[in-house]
Amino acid sequence: MPLYPGENLTISYHIIGDITSIGFAYPYIKYETLFKSLPSLTYLSIFNYRVSDQGDIIEYHDDSEIIKTSIDYGTIPIMMMSSASPMGEPNVEMEYNLLLNEEAQENNINQVINIMRSKGYYGFIITFNYLNENSLELYLNFTKKISERLHKVGFLFFITVNYINQETANGMQVSQIDYTSFSTYVDGMIFLKFLWRTINTPPLPVCNMSNLATLIDYVVTKVPSDKIIIGKPLLGYDWELPFQTDRSKTVSLSLEAVYNLAQATGAFIQYDEKSQNPYYLYNQINIGIPVQHIVWFIDARSLNVIDELIKNYSLIGCGAWNIMVYYAPLWTLINSQFNIIKLI
Repeated sequence: MPLYPGENLTISYHIIGDITSIGFAYPYIKYETLFKSLPSLTYLSIFNYRVSDQGDIIEYHDDSEIIKTSIDYGTIPIMMMSSASPMGEPNVEMEYNLLLNEEAQENNINQVINIMRSKGYYGFIITFNYLNENSLELYLNFTKKISERLHKVGFLFFITVNYINQETANGMQVSQIDYTSFSTYVDGMIFLKFLWRTINTPPLPVCNMSNLATLIDYVVTKVPSDKIIIGKPLLGYDWELPFQTDRSKTVSLSLEAVYNLAQATGAFIQYDEKSQNPYYLYNQINIGIPVQHIVWFIDARSLNVIDELIKNYSLIGCGAWNIMVYYAPLWTLINSQFNIIKLI
């Protein structure tokens, strides 16, 4: 059928259901990027607060404008707190000191509530970086305390599980953590492997989809599907080869930077069918000597696998770490398959 100038063309998609989406961002995100992302977000998690072992909260940037803008777009602003620094430096001692100190926990919860009330946040997300079978009771005790206080005054409460992969010859061994009790205290649980600007692990896929499926297959036996949110890591990593622990240089890249680097070096992008992650190799000249690099990253094919997991397990939503650089395929895939739930 021919089209004529002045006619309207409407493109329809095969929408299969509703979904909640959450994007993680720092307060200094470029507003051009933020404006394009907010219409496709149910929640905006603003990473701006670090907790000390005494429960005190460290604030890094003024987040008043991003909170207001989020609300203007019908997206719920969520306060995010972690024991890690904004650059991702872990602090296991700080996190456990807080978990073992009930006075510090009360101090922390009081400060969280005061900040949310004064800033206009609708809810709170705390990140659990070291949750395992041995620390479960400590984390659960803190979760229960936060939940009772926040829900009593009308705030939403989520936890993000920075899950730990245990690779074996037969695939990933899932930690037998009983998430059942956690699910009764929270409005949602986000399973997201946080990736930061530098890491000290050998080259590996950013998000092994086979391992992720194994994790979700276990989690759905413990947590109602309407409380499970799968994280999507929107990053690539560039490893210097051969890899040597504490010596090899490893840096993170935005997905835009990943493709720019591939183009600049003439690299051939390959796809690993097992992990369903793309990668490529390139050489960098260092003092006249070629040094080989490998880059692993996520692309639209990988993201579509996560969407398939969400559909197959009837999960409530997805989360994007992070949305600081706009990646159009992420939103195209989501909006072509789901209706984004808006709650305000």
